[in-house]
Amino acid sequence: MARSRRRNPDEFGARGPSSRVPTLRGETYRRMHLAAALERGAGDLTATRDYARAAEELAFVLERCVASAEKPAVRAAHEDALLAAKLVSGLDREMDARAARRVHAAALAVLPAQKRAAFESAYKTASVERARKLKLGRRASSSLSSSSSSSDDAHLDSARDPSDPPPPADVADLPADVLNLAIGRLAPRDLARASCVSRDWRARVEEADAAWRAHARRAFGEKRWLSLRRRADDERWGWRYVFARAVARWPELAPGEETSRAWCRACRELVWAHPESDGGWTCPSGMSGHALETSASPARGVRRLLRSQAAEDGSSSGSSSSSSSSESSDEDDGGGGTLARRFRLWNIPRG
Repeated sequence: MARSRRRNPDEFGARGPSSRVPTLRGETYRRMHLAAALERGAGDLTATRDYARAAEELAFVLERCVASAEKPAVRAAHEDALLAAKLVSGLDREMDARAARRVHAAALAVLPAQKRAAFESAYKTASVERARKLKLGRRASSSLSSSSSSSDDAHLDSARDPSDPPPPADVADLPADVLNLAIGRLAPRDLARASCVSRDWRARVEEADAAWRAHARRAFGEKRWLSLRRRADDERWGWRYVFARAVARWPELAPGEETSRAWCRACRELVWAHPESDGGWTCPSGMSGHALETSASPARGVRRLLRSQAAEDGSSSGSSSSSSSSESSDEDDGGGGTLARRFRLWNIPRG
């Protein structure tokens, strides 16, 4: 009889339950609060990064966790995917639209046929509405710029009144030390964007060794930072080049967008932190002294939450197994022991 060949889990287009990803429970998924973050981030320029971060985490859940998750978690993830599709019309940033496209691709791969049709219809309707809004906004901005240029020309033709206030200061008017201090406080992605402004800004960003060194130490840890430091001393390119090489070597540790999403070490939870007056973040539990990590990637944050869930499940199962073993031992002692203890068949002498 011929033996059947071993099946490939990716053979039929659906990835099977992975041993690396624990089973996502419904309570654990609800603690992520993705629906509230999606609604809060869409249409609000101060919180649009919350939409992008929530959408990235939702896409990771759909791609890696839904296949082995519990039914309540799967049902909630499907509802959040439909909500993310409906909110596409209010997105103003390309970063949010890119995250929505990732949710769209992940949802089409895992949703059932009926839910997939509803999701696709909602996503297409919202995408058309967003494209229409962006087109109207570009027309309004172009007409406003043309009217302002004509008014400026008319103003230049007329004599300037000495009592008029001076024109507002520009970034180029800042002293070099102040501009370097401001550049040194930017996040890695913002530094990369600033380097695309002009050649002068690119040179300033490349020379900000203190900022790149601090970002490398915070992102890659003390041990890796020491090896990077030795390479920076040997290389002639500076810390920016060393940081880029480190990101290419350890992409899972690369810092992501600065969002209000954080991992609380004390609570061992993914939380949406509240901003403070000094620019920092505080845990929503209100407890002081909770250390928050805001630079973790969406995939890394979800994996941490799943590991915390697995640790909770292991501790609860360990306590239940220890209690059941103690109860069984009490019963055995009270009932005269098990069959093996009573007879000791392997110790019975022959003859």
